[in-house]
Amino acid sequence: MANLSGNAPKDTYQSLLKLESNGMPAGSQVKTVEAGNGDATALQLSDTEVKATDKLTAGGATHLLSTLQVDDDVTFNSVGVSTDDTNALFVDASGLVVKRGLHPQAFTGSAATNSFSTITATGQADVTSTAPNQTLNLAAGTGINFVTNNSTKTITIDTAGLFQNPMVIAKINGDYSISDTTPTRINLAAINNTSNTASIGIKQGSEFTIDTTNNEIVAVTAGIFKIDVCLFFSITTNHLFSEVQVGLETEDSTGTVVDVIEIEERFDNLPNAARIKPIMFSATRYFSTAGTKIYIKVQEVSGNSHTTDILLDQSTIKVEKLAS
Repeated sequence: MANLSGNAPKDTYQSLLKLESNGMPAGSQVKTVEAGNGDATALQLSDTEVKATDKLTAGGATHLLSTLQVDDDVTFNSVGVSTDDTNALFVDASGLVVKRGLHPQAFTGSAATNSFSTITATGQADVTSTAPNQTLNLAAGTGINFVTNNSTKTITIDTAGLFQNPMVIAKINGDYSISDTTPTRINLAAINNTSNTASIGIKQGSEFTIDTTNNEIVAVTAGIFKIDVCLFFSITTNHLFSEVQVGLETEDSTGTVVDVIEIEERFDNLPNAARIKPIMFSATRYFSTAGTKIYIKVQEVSGNSHTTDILLDQSTIKVEKLAS
């Protein structure tokens, strides 16, 4: 390293540094550092500030004990990479660079994040995510079903049962003549939703079965049921009237039989030609035990003036479950 030993000032002043004030103290005003011959350098000084008007290079570790203000871009030529560090630099609302700690998995691609912030439903309290990895639960109400598909990431809301209670509509298994001796259970057709002559199940699932051997509609579970009966009779008489008796009965799992309702209908002033006559009624019943049987009995009343009374297969018995 060269020094000034043995050199006269007139031979070395060009290499000496001075302030542009030619020896005056720097004070609070930033002044340019010049060479002895007056050439300006990239360094400026004051009593409290150091500036570089061009590139400032630090060859070793640099420690700043106060605020670093950068008015232009900062370029990093080499930055060490680590997946273990959990600290990072951020710029806050005031423009200051601040250090913040990160999640330990921030650099592995598996860091947890809030999947939603707030879900709002009109008239209801907000559902808010308060931590990573929270699960949003969807609860199905009455008549609503959720169908999930993980491969397509979809949730289908099925409301097909929202406006339909489970029910069965039992139909008569063909026309038949009514006996005038004893009440007889009417013949029921099996459930088949693709035939106009068969019984029908609507959203009934496992709520109902039809026993075509014993001609019973079975309410598989307990609950409140509405029973609508619509029977059509073809009446022919050579005289003035005909009488038909219809009874709705139930039998619980203990074998107890209940006569819910019994109707006797007299059809007067009938011509010799056949006429179709209806008998309709409705009843609502609570079945306290599972497996309650429902059936309809019909008969002609002995001693009337009929010749032929026929129950038609257009007749129906609808049983609807209202509630458990």
